[in-house]
Amino acid sequence: GSVEVSGAKTPLNSFCGRFDHMCAAVDALSASAAERGWRIRFDPTTPQSAMVHVYLEGDLAHLEERHDQVRATTGHRLWNRLRGPGHSAAAGRGNEHWSNEHYFEWSMGPQNGAIPINVFCEAWNVFFEEE
Repeated sequence: GSVEVSGAKTPLNSFCGRFDHMCAAVDALSASAAERGWRIRFDPTTPQSAMVHVYLEGDLAHLEERHDQVRATTGHRLWNRLRGPGHSAAAGRGNEHWSNEHYFEWSMGPQNGAIPINVFCEAWNVFFEEE
């Protein structure tokens, strides 16, 4: 498979292909979250490699409940585990928007790199939908 960025196709099994795939996934998920009223943040904002930290705002139990719903509905797992506030703890002192964030590391290795962007979006859209 390959990913198309700016009209050029890059093999997904290469670092450049996975990096391009990560950039496209971050763009797609950012747009999808915004459309549904969810706050999702990536660090760095624009990927610099095939790995980013993904920050989700909300109560930990609620986020895990939403994740369980995704797994039950789609069979996809969005993260291995949420790792706490990460950089939010230091950067967010006094900022209510950063006070309740939890992050996970998302890497675009060979397995994730083989997943089409629309599949990521479909699984995340289940997460973003409220009951």
